[in-house]
Amino acid sequence: MTTAGPFSSLVGDSLRRHGPAALAKLLGTTARTVERWADGTRTPNEATQTRVLGILAAPEAKGGSPPKPAAADDDPRKVAAETVRVLQLELARLATDPHATSRERASVASSLTSATKLHARLSGALEITPGQLLRLPVLQQIKNAIIEAARPWPDALLAIADALDGWADEEERR
Repeated sequence: MTTAGPFSSLVGDSLRRHGPAALAKLLGTTARTVERWADGTRTPNEATQTRVLGILAAPEAKGGSPPKPAAADDDPRKVAAETVRVLQLELARLATDPHATSRERASVASSLTSATKLHARLSGALEITPGQLLRLPVLQQIKNAIIEAARPWPDALLAIADALDGWADEEERR
């Protein structure tokens, strides 16, 4: 026996609104797969869930008319951000729903965590800046070793120091 979680509920609502053929076309899968997702007998992997949630969160997917498939060049950062927003709303709704189970809340919280991490990766929030790199102790040690090795060549030493200072100055201007 399977239980319908938040993902299944969302797919089921969309299935009732648009019908299996239109929803399957929108999501790029078969009608049977959509029906299995809706009744909870199958659950797609996390990446597929994130993609599907992003598509179903689009305003046109919530209206009465059949939704349009997302364009191939849609910005994944926007899809991830919208997925995070939808999951936050679902988690808030579940927090006030007296019939929601702790398992449903945990499932949405887990999906929200994954979607937030994906969004951070796609938006560059997890990137390390050159300034952060320069402040790493191991790079400070490497910088000192390079400077020490270049001491016999004053012109090279000045060029290295200027380059490193220029990189640090550029980072401070950002």
